[in-house]
Amino acid sequence: MSKATLSMKGNCSVSSATRAGLNWVRVRTGAAGIVFGIVWFFPVYWMTVTAFKPSDEIMTATTAFMPKRLSLENFRSAMFQTAFLINLKNSVVVTFFAVLVSAFFEFFACAALTLYRFKSRRVIMVLILAMQMLPGVFWT
Repeated sequence: MSKATLSMKGNCSVSSATRAGLNWVRVRTGAAGIVFGIVWFFPVYWMTVTAFKPSDEIMTATTAFMPKRLSLENFRSAMFQTAFLINLKNSVVVTFFAVLVSAFFEFFACAALTLYRFKSRRVIMVLILAMQMLPGVFWT
């Protein structure tokens, strides 16, 4: 065996050129993952930082990635200067009953699809799977 090949698990051998190519693929994949992570994380970071900035820092022409001072002013105004708590209570009540009614009917649909064999059972199950795979905007 020459110096240009590296033995791996018995009969298989990988040349150093192939191994260098694999390392380059790993580097590119890792770099793409880091870029994707930054692109995904930045809006979450920006939203969180902006929530803790005072109003005068938010409405400036220059962009600051770190706030000069932290403030809970935005949270206070959202909670007490608007009907936020009333709207939150209404949303919780409506959501609770919507989930309860939905779960009630879904239980019986699930029982029918799993316990009974009928003609269009497979079609219905494929349609349910398709509706779960596609975004909700598609169905409206």
